[in-house]
Amino acid sequence: MSDDRRHTIAEHISSPPSEITGPRWIREREIARGGMGRIELVFDRTLQRRLAMKCILPNQTDNIGDFIREARITGRIDHPHIVPVHELSRDENDLPFFTMKLVKGKTLHDLMYDNRPLEDHARLLDLVEVLIKVCDALDYAHSCGVIHRDLKPENVMVGDFGEVYLMDWGVARIFDPERFFTGQADLPLDEQGFLEDTDEGYCIGTPEYMSPEQAEALNSTLDERTDVWALGVLLYETICRRLPFAAKDAYDVFDKVIAGQYQLPSEAGHTWVPGRLESIIRRALQTDREQRYRTVRAFKRDLQRFLRGNSEFPIARYNAGDVIVKFGDVGQEAFVIASGKCSVWAETDTGPVLLGYMHPGDVFGEAAVFAEGTRAATVKADEETTCYRVSKDVIDAEIESQKPWIAAFIRTLAERFRQNSERLTKLLAPPDPLAILGDAFMYANAFGTRSDDSLTASLSAVVKHLSERNNLPEDRVKIALNQLPDVTLDLEHDAVEIRNVSKLRSMLA
Repeated sequence: MSDDRRHTIAEHISSPPSEITGPRWIREREIARGGMGRIELVFDRTLQRRLAMKCILPNQTDNIGDFIREARITGRIDHPHIVPVHELSRDENDLPFFTMKLVKGKTLHDLMYDNRPLEDHARLLDLVEVLIKVCDALDYAHSCGVIHRDLKPENVMVGDFGEVYLMDWGVARIFDPERFFTGQADLPLDEQGFLEDTDEGYCIGTPEYMSPEQAEALNSTLDERTDVWALGVLLYETICRRLPFAAKDAYDVFDKVIAGQYQLPSEAGHTWVPGRLESIIRRALQTDREQRYRTVRAFKRDLQRFLRGNSEFPIARYNAGDVIVKFGDVGQEAFVIASGKCSVWAETDTGPVLLGYMHPGDVFGEAAVFAEGTRAATVKADEETTCYRVSKDVIDAEIESQKPWIAAFIRTLAERFRQNSERLTKLLAPPDPLAILGDAFMYANAFGTRSDDSLTASLSAVVKHLSERNNLPEDRVKIALNQLPDVTLDLEHDAVEIRNVSKLRSMLA
């Protein structure tokens, strides 16, 4: 590299920190404020970049210990979805501050309450993906022995390029010191600089997102399941744009939370909500902690199953002769044959008619689910058979995730298939012999010729009449006529003869 080139580059490198005159930070403006501190946009003259700086408020100097603890805990739980802390120091007034990565984007609250329709499936999937990343952050924090305690939409930032950060660990609690300090024995840690007072008897957090144990101020008992509860509230609010526990004041909220008094989305009128998500909410919002998800990871796993279309389908096993789906039943699930063999039967007035066989990889039962109708056939296991069961909720979610016109095509195609299956069942059903004989007699008596005790008429005319009247193919009509006693078909001369007319007349009277 030439000397001139080196000189040009050197001119664009800022002075080393020791040579910077004046303050390192240029404070530009306040961008957020909370109960204990404010966030300012600052320019770091040393690294030539903008950062976020959190400063304690002048009237909160009694909480300096909590402020420093927040910076240290946040810096300790280093994770891609937790905003990184760069520096903890004191300003010219000897008040603490810490700097963090500047996150540009929107809060989860902004995304929840945007102008997209509530029922927009793409909106739901987008927000569930954000929640999964929040779960990743919490899962790591819990592995470090830390719970957040104030999980809410305003504390989740979504960057302009899809980055997700769980912010504001100001009331985080080290619920498991052993986990937190594991592997740090070689560091000169001030453990008391991390641990807070017992704070027993104080409700800490945001009322609408607090777990029952938080609402009862049982702070020393809090663990991962406290954050699981808040995730359940977030998922509910994501779906419904309203809180499950809302009231005129915090005390009424606490009463509802402790009692578990809320309505599931479908009970509140949101009937479009997938049952899988309602099940996740129901389990996360159990007032008995033992009934909740034990870990955030388990909560996240169920969200992932929902996103993936519940690809881990439950398996059902059937013995030979077992009925898997029955004609006329309402379709609530579809099946994929994993092993074995199944037979398909049309149910007719005169008994079942075999339509064919299915083998591993074949799918059945989907048309009744797509078209929201009843089963058009009965499927039985011909031998020991294993099937994957795909629920209606999963199928509906997959259809709604398609473009509207594709979803409409799928449902229309399924409805037509179901109707055609019903028609096929009717066509396969043997016609009523007495009805065929009676119709043939009436037509021949009106349009044919009589000789002694018999009637003769045009075979093609009789067949056409009976086909239209009974909605049967003409070939089926000919077969039915040929099987009747006292009826003879003369194909060569296009004639049909009906004998013993007097007997037939008295029988049909």
